[in-house]
Formats: sequence, C-alpha cells, structure tokens
Amino acid sequence: SDNAVREQAIQHNLEVIEAGKALGSQSITVWLADGASFPGQNNLRGALQNTMDSLKTIYRHLPDDWKMYIEYKPYEPNFYSTVIQDWGTSYLLATECGSQAYTLVDLGHHLPNTNIEQIVATLMIKGKLGGFHFNDSKYGDDDLTVGSIKPYQLFLIFNELVYGVRNNTGNNPPLAWMIDASHNVKDPLEDLIQSLEAIRIAYAQALLVDNIALEEA
Repeated sequence: SDNAVREQAIQHNLEVIEAGKALGSQSITVWLADGASFPGQNNLRGALQNTMDSLKTIYRHLPDDWKMYIEYKPYEPNFYSTVIQDWGTSYLLATECGSQAYTLVDLGHHLPNTNIEQIVATLMIKGKLGGFHFNDSKYGDDDLTVGSIKPYQLFLIFNELVYGVRNNTGNNPPLAWMIDASHNVKDPLEDLIQSLEAIRIAYAQALLVDNIALEEA
C-alpha cells in the first residue's frame, strides 16, 4: 500500500525493459511475491487494484513488438493470500492491460491435482496463453525435472496444446517455452537434458492422438 515502494517496483520493471531492449529481448515476465500471511494483514481489493494500476503503467512502456507475461501462484512466500493467486486473476490483469499481455503458466504454481490442461485449453480459447515455465512437482513449487513426477500430466498438457494450435480459433500467438527447474537439487546440465527429452516425448505422444476419431467415438 506504500506508493513509494510501488513506484520503486515499477521503475525496476522499466529498467528491465530497457535492459531487455539492449539484449534483443521481446518480452518481460512479471511475478509478484505480494500477499499476506494472516487475514486482515492486507486489503484484498486494494492490493489487486494497486497491482492492476502498476501493471498498466509498466504495460504502457512496452515496445510494440514486446509481450508481457503475468505469472500466478497460489501461495509462497505468503500462505493466506497472494495478489495474483490463480490463472483467472492473471487473465483478468492481462485483459485489463491490453493485447500484448498474456498469462504465463508455471506447472509448479498450482494446488495439488489442479487440472492444468483445462487451464491451457481455456486460455487458448481466449487467445491469452503466453507461455510456460516447465518443471515438475509432488507438492507445490518443487522445481523438479520436467516429467520426473507426473509424465502423464505433461502429455495431457501437450495434447491440449497440439489441439489448440490446430484449432486456433482464439488467434493465440506463438508461445514462450521456458524450463524453470532448481539448480540446487540436480546437476543443471543433467536436468536440462532430461527435461528436454520429457518435453519432446510428451509432444510426440500428443501428435499421435486422433482427435477426429475421439469426437466420432
């Protein structure tokens, strides 16, 4: 709720945009740790409105060929509430910002057993799926090797992606593909190789699905 702190955060993002332009980047990802650990610690509506206003300010400084990815997370570092707690809030903020703003899906940023593939399908219908942080998890944001815990879920996500690309009624733009796994639990090169292999396998499996036969069955 401190205007000076919010302005400092906005200026930091604008500096990131300038650095990105110098490096040839064309996107910025915004993930916020803002939230509360106890009821009454934060004004829920006020925090969301402040976030919306700040994101709009950052968005106005985007170059014409850039995209803004808005990432969500249900908990951590705060456990009572986070400002951008789910894909719906991210979608709301992206829609409020404009056509260059999209939702970013981090596979570890969901409550246990969340149907992530349905989130993917919904966002693609609206043309607001921006991209992914690929990883895997048992409990939360574990940042484990892609496909090491839930390979079937990874396949189901790619099944929706393949179908969505083939039936792109929402004019969803090309996606940003990123691997976001921890370097603290495994050798980074080993993790990267295994993650890429899991992604390629899931994609290949999804390409084999005969959706026409499924619809006729």
